[in-house]
Amino acid sequence: MISDPITLDHEHTRAEQRVMLALLYFGAAAMMTVWALESYSGAITPWDRWLLPISAAAILGSALLMRRRPQWAKGLRVLPVAIFNLYLVVTLLSAVRFASGPQQWYQTVTGMYWVPLAFGCAFVFLPLRQALWVSGTTAAGIFGPLLVWSARDALPPWFDDSGPLLPVLGLAQATFIVLLAAVVTLRNNHEQAHAHMQAMHALARTDMLTSLPNRRAMVEELSRALVTTRRDGRPLAVALIDVDHFKRVNDVHGHATGDAVLKATGTQMAHQLRASDRLGRWGGEEFLLCVPDTEVASAAALAERIRHAVQTFPHAHGAPVTISIGLAKVLPGDDIDALVRRADRALYLAKSRGRNRVEVLAA
Repeated sequence: MISDPITLDHEHTRAEQRVMLALLYFGAAAMMTVWALESYSGAITPWDRWLLPISAAAILGSALLMRRRPQWAKGLRVLPVAIFNLYLVVTLLSAVRFASGPQQWYQTVTGMYWVPLAFGCAFVFLPLRQALWVSGTTAAGIFGPLLVWSARDALPPWFDDSGPLLPVLGLAQATFIVLLAAVVTLRNNHEQAHAHMQAMHALARTDMLTSLPNRRAMVEELSRALVTTRRDGRPLAVALIDVDHFKRVNDVHGHATGDAVLKATGTQMAHQLRASDRLGRWGGEEFLLCVPDTEVASAAALAERIRHAVQTFPHAHGAPVTISIGLAKVLPGDDIDALVRRADRALYLAKSRGRNRVEVLAA
């Protein structure tokens, strides 16, 4: 069967959302772990004693809201990213400005450790432009004040005693942002190329008028079904289906009506199928049905349901449309050509015996 792109996209979105929620839960837990470790060791600052649990609670609340209102998830993604980035800006600048001694050095260095993670979260959670904007704003919010304080000789002495620490830190953060942007760009290009390849593959196997698998796709389906039949000894039935007096429909009502008839007929037939059945357009007004794991009697009952559904469907041009169906079961030594030839002979019988009927050629 041809996969529905909308369904695939929906499944991808749900999987992505599950990953996002897991990251948010982990992030909130990690922040509370840091809070517990620093509180136990006495290294926590007065502001982090409150900022860490508040930030963790806000991130957890964002995750819970995204889970409860998945339709808001796309807009809500920026919230936990902004909270984490804002927390890092505030705690880093506060440590440089207000802490002292070993606590100042510890809080500044550990804060710098987390900055690349903040950039990474932005590029994971947000579209490229938003991620660049958030990361750039975060970097400017950290290094802008640091540069001003450096020009006024207001930075702690260990900044100057450690060599060109501030320029190196700034260059490292800029490099992180550029690298992450390059990775995301490459990933997006790869995803677009993959999606284009899948679309081209689907188009090559899809009949444009009926949206059913085309002859090429049905040959592949038959090949797979025959392999399974030979390996496991399972039954297999194949039916050729022809729209009765189709030329008359085109001649009397026009080719646009003929196209509408083929499309509606394909849709009505597809509605009668089970999940394992495969229906495709074989060519012109002919369709081919592959019925795996089914004895010929059950396949004939399915064909009869299909015939009845098509006959009773009210077409827009006002005239009834019927189909003839020729059914054959697989025999030892059959290949695709032999199986389809027998189905074609059964179809000829159906037409020669009055049309609008199902004929079975067992051997």
